[in-house]
Amino acid sequence: MLLKDNNSGRSVTADDIHAYVDGQLSPERAAIVKAYIAENGDAAAQEADYRLINEAIRTQLDDALDRPLPFDQVALLRRRTVWRVRPVAAALGWMVIGTALGWGIAMRAPGPGVLDQLASRSTAAYGVFSPEVLHPVEVSADQTVHLSEWLTNRMGRQVSIPQLSGLGFDLVGGRLLVDADAPAAMLMYQKADGRRIVVYVSRQLSSDRPTGMKFRREMGSGVVTWANDRGGVAVVGGFTEDELIPAARLIQAALAT
Repeated sequence: MLLKDNNSGRSVTADDIHAYVDGQLSPERAAIVKAYIAENGDAAAQEADYRLINEAIRTQLDDALDRPLPFDQVALLRRRTVWRVRPVAAALGWMVIGTALGWGIAMRAPGPGVLDQLASRSTAAYGVFSPEVLHPVEVSADQTVHLSEWLTNRMGRQVSIPQLSGLGFDLVGGRLLVDADAPAAMLMYQKADGRRIVVYVSRQLSSDRPTGMKFRREMGSGVVTWANDRGGVAVVGGFTEDELIPAARLIQAALAT
């Protein structure tokens, strides 16, 4: 069943469902979308997917935010610094404390933190969507042009669709994700043996300086990450570094990031 707003005649779209889950619709529009989801199985599945990825990202972030600050160490360092050294040295001591506790954001190089977040969020997306059989993506591979235009429009930056068939990876499709408080794009590829990789594209997770391409293991999967001032990208899947790096290089060239 396809519902429409009686005033505007506008159909309920995937973007509407996404905004509904994020609480960004007016009460009137939210009621229409809610009714549509209740009567449409595919829409209900989309809503469930959005809520799953939101929860996965929120869990990753809440874990860091819930850790208590070591105030006993702060007090000890403050006593040693303020009372036993000259004012200039004291100021330098506070800079060290701030950096050690993760407070000195302006003093830290942005690259490592950005790559950590890219690895965490992309791994969460991979864990949620790569096992999915019925709804791994929103837009399938047979709509590549539409997929690129849709993601480009929502991301506010060009999102080309890399071709990885030369490496044995066929495009499954893609979807829009939530990157904290901004949209992110996800592309999925699959090998003939059924193994998949996810490409996670973030405009929000950027770095003032290019970070270079980094490989790591994250929750049993291989992850390749990189970032610059236009955003960050992660490629994640159950593959080795030697298998992922060639794919990552093709993706980097195609996305020009």
